[in-house]
Amino acid sequence: MFFNSRYFYVLYSWLCSQSFRKYIYFSFSDPVPPKIHSVPQSLYVVTNQSLSVEAGSNVTTMKGNQLSLSCNASGFPPPKLKWFKDGELFKVGARTHNISNLRVTDGGLYTCIAENLAGEARSVTNLTVIGMYCC
Repeated sequence: MFFNSRYFYVLYSWLCSQSFRKYIYFSFSDPVPPKIHSVPQSLYVVTNQSLSVEAGSNVTTMKGNQLSLSCNASGFPPPKLKWFKDGELFKVGARTHNISNLRVTDGGLYTCIAENLAGEARSVTNLTVIGMYCC
């Protein structure tokens, strides 16, 4: 069983914050490392449309389209999610990242990292945005 002072402090703080109850039930569980659930895809989309993809996919699309990246993770305690673009942190806590009106500069490597006390999992999406070519 995994038990440390942090868990004890959280449990103790919670018990103290509750009004006195007749029965209090709780159990301890070992932490479970995060896992990102995805079905990676390779998409090449040249029409104007909205795309919804899971983290871990490779996407090539045209500028002006809309994109929704999702990162579904599980673990115990529930993992915290962080989004990075080309190694730079830009969003914390959200399961999805939406981009409307894609620009060529939106292309890059998008990484979703799920972290908890037991470890971390990551999934990388490669997004390439191409400009519209004219005659």
